[in-house]
Amino acid sequence: MSTELLCLVWSTVLGGIYICTQVATLYAERGVRNYDPNRDKQHASGLYTGRGERAVRNFLETYPFFVALVLATEMSSSGDVYTTLGAIVYLVARVIYLPFYIGGLGPLRSIAWAIAMAGLAIMFFGVLF
Repeated sequence: MSTELLCLVWSTVLGGIYICTQVATLYAERGVRNYDPNRDKQHASGLYTGRGERAVRNFLETYPFFVALVLATEMSSSGDVYTTLGAIVYLVARVIYLPFYIGGLGPLRSIAWAIAMAGLAIMFFGVLF
């Protein structure tokens, strides 16, 4: 299995961690009994729940691009040092991003986001050239 595909597999685990973190912050702020799974009542999100929701949303905004680049790499057999490096950079930056976001470390969160985007750009360069 290529490094790019391995990063894709681990990124699915990471996506699950993002979602579980969001749910954990929701339960911590509202309690299990006060959580309405049917969403019949809209509750304002607390500080950490809001951060968890936004972190998940941000992950899901970039994830399709990562999947597309990994698939393009594999289908075109164009894997090289750039696609490998880009996949690793993206995955590591997304791992770091979550605690920075939940912890309210705005500048570090922004740097982690920019590094993840740079990873995608590196992969894009590797696929095309």
